Amino acid sequence: MHGLILSCGLARYYELRTEAIAPVDASILRGGDFEWLRAAQAAAEQSGTRTLRLGLRGVSCIGCVWLIEKALAEDPRLTAVRVNAHQGAVTLAWNAGADLPAAAEKLCAFGYLLVPETQASPSEDGLTLRIGLCGAFAMNAMLNAVPGYMGLRADEAYAGVFRLLSAGCATLSLLVGGTFFLTRAWAGWRHRQLHMDLPIALGLLAAYGTSFVGWAWAMPTLEYWDFVSLFTFLMLVGRWTQERAIEANRRRLPASSPALRTVPVYADETSRTPLRQIPVEALKVGDLYGVPTGQVAPVCGRLLGTDAELSLVWINGESEPVTYPQGRLIPSGGLNLGAQEIRLRAAENWADSMVRKLSEAAGDGAFQPRTLERILTAYLGTVIVIALLGGGLRGWLTQDWPAALQAAISVLIVSCPCAIGLAFPLATELAVGALRRSGVYVRDPRIWERTLSVRRVVFDKTGTLSLETPRLTNPEALHGLAPAELAALAALVDQNLHPFGRSLREAMGSATVRTAEGRLESIPGLGMAFVDSAGVRWTLGRPDWHQASVGAAPGAQTEFSRQGERLALFSFQEEPRPHAAEEIAALRAQGLEVFVLSGDRPSKVATLLQAVGLPMHAGLGDLSPAQKAAWIRQHDGRHTLMVGDGANDALAFTEATLRGTPVVDLSLLEQKADFYLLGRDLRGLSRLFAVARRRRRVLTEVFLFTLTYNVLVIALALAGCMSPLLATILMPASAILTLLHVTARLRRG
Repeated sequence: MHGLILSCGLARYYELRTEAIAPVDASILRGGDFEWLRAAQAAAEQSGTRTLRLGLRGVSCIGCVWLIEKALAEDPRLTAVRVNAHQGAVTLAWNAGADLPAAAEKLCAFGYLLVPETQASPSEDGLTLRIGLCGAFAMNAMLNAVPGYMGLRADEAYAGVFRLLSAGCATLSLLVGGTFFLTRAWAGWRHRQLHMDLPIALGLLAAYGTSFVGWAWAMPTLEYWDFVSLFTFLMLVGRWTQERAIEANRRRLPASSPALRTVPVYADETSRTPLRQIPVEALKVGDLYGVPTGQVAPVCGRLLGTDAELSLVWINGESEPVTYPQGRLIPSGGLNLGAQEIRLRAAENWADSMVRKLSEAAGDGAFQPRTLERILTAYLGTVIVIALLGGGLRGWLTQDWPAALQAAISVLIVSCPCAIGLAFPLATELAVGALRRSGVYVRDPRIWERTLSVRRVVFDKTGTLSLETPRLTNPEALHGLAPAELAALAALVDQNLHPFGRSLREAMGSATVRTAEGRLESIPGLGMAFVDSAGVRWTLGRPDWHQASVGAAPGAQTEFSRQGERLALFSFQEEPRPHAAEEIAALRAQGLEVFVLSGDRPSKVATLLQAVGLPMHAGLGDLSPAQKAAWIRQHDGRHTLMVGDGANDALAFTEATLRGTPVVDLSLLEQKADFYLLGRDLRGLSRLFAVARRRRRVLTEVFLFTLTYNVLVIALALAGCMSPLLATILMPASAILTLLHVTARLRRG
């Protein structure tokens, strides 16, 4: 993509980019299926409008916004391009003759994906609107409370009006913002789960109920209307900050998967036109269906018509293709690497297929955080006991039961953990930002406690600990080719899904080589053939394909020939991701065990172990997806991090406490991973553990501060020294001090 950006004169993107972005991989070389966009454009034009709002994946920063707008502005038929990075959406307006699928293909080349608006990121439960309204209510409540704090007596003119206005603002705050926490607290209580919403909800109800009693009984010392409004506003701000951090990361990553959603069904193997398209869930034994190039067979089926070349990377992680002869059973999950569609006679129903089992592996039941629940249980129980005992003892000693009631209610109100309610979301936002700058994108907010529970890190091999495509070891062979030869080679690798073809395509670049015109043919077991417009036959495949090449050196090589005459012999080598050895050493230095589980051959696993500095007993090969999952289950998955990249790791993900995946184009793990790793290296992994530990230290400090604060304010409340004015001052003051502490400590680290 770097060469493409420079060739288009968009180098300023690198000046505007502020953080790590998702890497652009070989998926951009195949383009995308944007027929849905063509249909959406036609429907919009028929309705008399030429404007569409679409979902946009892959936007990371202001540099991305600038790049997208500049790239599409080159088409004069597009009259407006407005990118909303926060919502992960783009609005396009166009004149007659515009080609929106072509614009989408252009964005795809830069690593951005247009999707239907219905696939855009979900809303924030109206949090932004709630915050705006509750902010206005809080300001009005505080303004109406000022006259009372300045000495306005309850029997003076307009005193009742000010109190009524404050009560109205607090009531609106409770209805608009408080219900956000009340409904969640009630749902958690019904399922016997305690979380931060419960003490917030109790504090709001206690403050509002006491204020209502004080207003009804004409006891101004019990009226906490401004406290209710301000507290609701601050808690909403904290929750919005937390949810924004996680949702922003989800929007920035494109989600793509080669798994079919529908398949064409044919009457017989010679039919050119399918009878219909049916969902994969409707496939049953005996159906004759097609699998397009670059797609995965959803169910096991018998190959009809011709031989086929498949990748089993979804099944066992092995990147090398396998040739299947006509009549053989194709496994569920086999990826069609050929240039043409293959046809299969289904041998199983969708319910029995491996793809269904892998795609539906839940992966969320291995870990349930309990630390916060235990803290909240102890905290709530202690506060309630102190309020009841303290209020009762004060009433018994003084016989002033109204004052005793005020003291008990004051304990419940001022001891609400508002500082923690704001500190936790802010700490999460800062920690997520620190990881994002290191190339780690957090997807699941439960990642922190899960990370701290990890004692073992398990890597998949191909595409995870090693690169997705092998490295071309003799790039000078490309430099010796003439322009016409390079054009033919570009045609051979342009849509080539073979690992060697992908490696050559990446080495050739995306904008500097033109592609020759002609006919492409896939020959299973041998390679790809291309006949240009002049009738010249070019091939790319096995070194012993042509008789003239007998005796070629064995190994990871592919031959480029013209009319059977070798022009170049390309060599490839599988290699670990950059800095993999250093990262593994850093993880082991932190006391973590590191293992490699792979479906690849044991010899290749041993080579990789040696390259990354791991002992031979730390890796296993020839493992099926079920065997990977069983190994993690037997070795205590509650304390295991699994890092994988494909469907063959989905079952292992289910057994692990923490799950991460590099951002690649062939993955079912996007919705199962707790975090994503960006870039070509794994250096953000050790940073994840460091940031999680620092966040825990900072929150421990916040908890100790909150404990000290609560001891002091509870003592004041029980002594009868707490008033609505003092509570309104102390609550935001403690919150501000807490936020300043969290910001200083986490930004420094």
